[in-house]
Amino acid sequence: MKGQGVIFLGVDFGDTQKDGMAFLQHYGITYPNGSDSQSATSIDYGVTGVPETFFLDRRGVVVQKVTGELTKQSLVSALQSLEHQP
Repeated sequence: MKGQGVIFLGVDFGDTQKDGMAFLQHYGITYPNGSDSQSATSIDYGVTGVPETFFLDRRGVVVQKVTGELTKQSLVSALQSLEHQP
């Protein structure tokens, strides 16, 4: 979806680097990921549970947050709402 201006990024929260890498490999995740070992990013975004998915517009403003499992339906809905952002 990068050609459509959509970029997926993962942030590992609360895991060791070894456990985070094992998760990525187990599920075949290939989009860019980083570690939040000091919880700074999680605190900045107000993470209250895991998993949480944040949708940011082109300006970096959070326009939607999904707490819990991201389903195909919730992903499609969020991406459609981003299409209508200025």
